[in-house]
Amino acid sequence: YLQTTPVAALVAVVLAVGCEAPPPARDAGPTSLSPCDGGEAWPCPPGWVRAAVGGCGPAALLCQAEGGAEPGACDAPGVRENAPFETDDGGVGWRFGVGPDGSVTGGWNARPPACPEGWSAQEDGACEPVMRACPEGATPIPGGRCTPTALADCPSEVFPARDAETVGARVLYVRADAPPWDADGTAEHPFTTLREGIARAGTDGHVFVAKGTYAEPLRLDGTARIRGVCAARVIVAPPEDLSVPVNGALRLRGVTVRGGVRVYGALDAQEVSFAATGMFALEVTGANARATLRGVRMSVPLQGASAALKVTGTSRFSIADFAIEGGEGVGMEFAGGGDPPATVEDGMVRGMSVSAVTRWLGHGIKIVGGAHVAATRLLLVENSEDAIQVGDVGSSLTLRYASLRDTRPHGPDGGGKGVHTNDGASATLEFVRMVGNSNTGASAFSGATLTVRDCVVRNTRPRGNGTAGRGLDAHHGGFLTVERTLVEGNHQVGVYSYNGSRVTLRDVAVRGTDAPPQETFGAGIGVVGAQLDARRVLVEDSTEAGVAVLNWTSPSRVVIEDLIVRRVRSSPSRGFAMGFITGGGSQTRASRVAVVDVGGVGVGAQEYGPIFRAPGSRIEGSDYYIQRVREDSVQYNMSDPAHPARIVASYGLVAGSRASVALDRVAIDAVGAGVAVLGPIVLRGVVVARSERFGVLNRTEVDPSQAVWQSVTCAGLARARVEFDDTLVDPH
Repeated sequence: YLQTTPVAALVAVVLAVGCEAPPPARDAGPTSLSPCDGGEAWPCPPGWVRAAVGGCGPAALLCQAEGGAEPGACDAPGVRENAPFETDDGGVGWRFGVGPDGSVTGGWNARPPACPEGWSAQEDGACEPVMRACPEGATPIPGGRCTPTALADCPSEVFPARDAETVGARVLYVRADAPPWDADGTAEHPFTTLREGIARAGTDGHVFVAKGTYAEPLRLDGTARIRGVCAARVIVAPPEDLSVPVNGALRLRGVTVRGGVRVYGALDAQEVSFAATGMFALEVTGANARATLRGVRMSVPLQGASAALKVTGTSRFSIADFAIEGGEGVGMEFAGGGDPPATVEDGMVRGMSVSAVTRWLGHGIKIVGGAHVAATRLLLVENSEDAIQVGDVGSSLTLRYASLRDTRPHGPDGGGKGVHTNDGASATLEFVRMVGNSNTGASAFSGATLTVRDCVVRNTRPRGNGTAGRGLDAHHGGFLTVERTLVEGNHQVGVYSYNGSRVTLRDVAVRGTDAPPQETFGAGIGVVGAQLDARRVLVEDSTEAGVAVLNWTSPSRVVIEDLIVRRVRSSPSRGFAMGFITGGGSQTRASRVAVVDVGGVGVGAQEYGPIFRAPGSRIEGSDYYIQRVREDSVQYNMSDPAHPARIVASYGLVAGSRASVALDRVAIDAVGAGVAVLGPIVLRGVVVARSERFGVLNRTEVDPSQAVWQSVTCAGLARARVEFDDTLVDPH
């Protein structure tokens, strides 16, 4: 146990970003003290092994080639495997392991999905649909199929063939170019208009339609069964682009409808192409409305539309084997409805853009007004603003097996998100691949709840103004839960909890977060005035900070178990490269933390800039492994970033001014100074090895009696001392 006596006659110092304070006056007291008392070894926690220099570290790091484990520590079976175990809450977690290529493995790649038929496994562990080139008149459907609406789908016969459904039933025939004078509805003398065929067929009959364009107004108030020879050859085009109202029950096969269909009753459509010329290609609206669609294709005009498909006030809706492509406005909008949820399966929405007339954004799917949607096996690509938006209280989405790609922002500050939940809505994503979207891969905003499970979020691009590009985030009281997910190659922040939000991470990897063009940082995980509960998380190859916990309107609250941070790059202009830092009064309880190959600061509780300056930041916990902290900037002049006043150092562990640290069992290896002390620090069980010195302490900022450590092992230090340096700055 070591505790120094108070040092008198200290001179206060103000360390403000943007100015360099003169060095404080030193007193005549001692200049250093010896902390090394020959500490004792301690037991390693599960998943950790003993290091050759002393202390413990994660087997996933130390058991790699040249990883630094004690001889024989990695010989036991299963030490290098990412093995499952039962968690405290009865679930299953995955310990970190060592991949054959030296990578750290974990829960995010422990259980690759069994891809659906017609989908293929990708290198990142997710599934992508097979998409084929389709003939004119058809559009690809995920799974290697096409909508059955092309000319190639047309038979050689004039009329559709009878099937089991129509055997023995009354069938009336219609052909647009037939002579009208002897029409009786037979195949030899067909009617020339759909209206006459529908009227004569009655409620039990069928209307078979030959190729042709049927330019006649239609209103369906009763029951009708219309079967065209094929969608490419049978065109229903009411004059003046009037929509077709369906108040009764319509069964539709093998036709193209131009002008839109409004369903107030019931619609059963297969092998149908809907081409909007007004507000909607198809609208299903009202408490009594219901629709079942399969094998359909929808398109909207280049201007004036609101949505290709709109479902309002009913949940009795299902669509499968569909494609919506091109045009302006929303691809699919669901507004209102109850249980059971609308079902959406095996479909694509591609290329929706912002409507210049209606100003509707080009969402792929929009869910509002308390609507519920259950969707699976979808591709949404090259849409605008959001691939999927779930907005307002009561609205919900369940999405399984989907690919959301290349969503574009609208304007410099626009979205472009893969999934955006808002205003109390909820969404659950499972086995979803989100790649190349903009602003954020998926977001929980303003009280929304978002669950992301077994997903991949990659390569999110900055928005139009060059900012953002985050992987996953929760904003303004959002709730985000992420399980067994890879977040890779994003910008600004990999996973972000902001302004009263709450983020829960389980078995997650955050890799390759870089700075977007108009920013200087690309933190792996950021928490600003919010909460984080993270267990078994890997953060690799970030820019400026691996994990940053800061303040906004209120201090952040963080709980972490099993965190690995390694390889943090310096930011382009500021030069920072910190591992795991907290500030602004934030409270952090973290155990089993490893920080390797970073710059400046390995682990720190500090102030971190003027806008986050608040007293009381604290880190407490146990089992830390900090290795290879290179010299880098720990302070710069924020008021003039072009010519920063930089201070370069290498600290393993920092207790900053107005902050405190209390840790048990800490191993620090290959750093400049093991500890930098400007605030109260309590360490029980310490190893500092292969470093320049044990530590440095600023007596102007902290009374030396508040620096407490016991059971200290020093190995291979140039100066096995804690040196007093009253010019030591708090890293900002």
